[in-house]
Amino acid sequence: MNERWYCKLLLTAAMATLGCTVAAAEYFTDFEPPLYTGSPEGTVLTGQQGFYLPDASTPSTDWFVYTYAGNVLGLPPNPGDGGEQFAGGTGLGDGSYARAQWTQDGTFGDGTGLWTTSFDIAATFVGELPTNDNLGSFSTMPCDDPYNPDHATFIALARWTDPNTGTNWNADYLYYNAAGGYVIASVPDPGFQGLPINHWYRWSTTFDFDSNAITQLAITDLATGQTVTYEPQDWYLAGGAGGGLPAPIGFRLFAGTSSPYGNTLAFDNLAIYRCVGDVDGDNDTDHSDLGELLAAWCTQEGDPNWNPNADLDGDGHVGHGDLGILLADWGCGT
Repeated sequence: MNERWYCKLLLTAAMATLGCTVAAAEYFTDFEPPLYTGSPEGTVLTGQQGFYLPDASTPSTDWFVYTYAGNVLGLPPNPGDGGEQFAGGTGLGDGSYARAQWTQDGTFGDGTGLWTTSFDIAATFVGELPTNDNLGSFSTMPCDDPYNPDHATFIALARWTDPNTGTNWNADYLYYNAAGGYVIASVPDPGFQGLPINHWYRWSTTFDFDSNAITQLAITDLATGQTVTYEPQDWYLAGGAGGGLPAPIGFRLFAGTSSPYGNTLAFDNLAIYRCVGDVDGDNDTDHSDLGELLAAWCTQEGDPNWNPNADLDGDGHVGHGDLGILLADWGCGT
């Protein structure tokens, strides 16, 4: 039996256990007990599992951990493995904004390669209309002044489709052009716009620190499972095409506008990860990557079936070392 077919037999035996593994992540939280304490009326998130209220140029108010059951925000259960609890923030409309931050050196590894941020998100409004933008955001940090950035950051920006009605929102962005200038814009795909409130989505952003480019955006309706993806051109992290800024070391959750009270965002299943076994470039590690690695098995540069993307360990040869990396990363991004 040759090495290639022996490998296939071993992999077939392993697939039963691999199919249910959890995505690998540098950071992951689902706001679940016993690590987090929540309640229907909300329990302050600050002080739980490293979350804190950041210093900012404008006053801040806390985020809270809510139970899905009976939560005062009126948000429905999350059909995407929501569990028992989620985090929510509401702007008070008195000039203060809801903020929650988490920071740790090494959150984005060594600041190289392809990374993804992903989170489940729902929006609602609990005040009296009309309201104002911004609804809220997720931002990689530090990014206290996005117009004069000092780290390679971006902002996933939730904005009202129409602040007069407060019934739909857009999954927009603050990103940077090649010259490093900031841009606030909608994604030019209708799948990212007009999203209903009180409905859960999974919003993902993939970016490459090596090129400083934002490479793929995705939003999934967690009720239907339908995913829309968009591959932007000339979208960059702070620093633009030239890069040069250090990688971020955390993230911030934000909600609210200066007035009125009521702009609310909720988050669950928040992950920051790097799929090192992603052979086919679709930002996850699964059967497709395994198939491409097997197609290149025992090859090296110059061979007919050589695939440099399958050389995960960079030794110039596709073999057991690359297979080990892929199996260890199985399920990442799925």
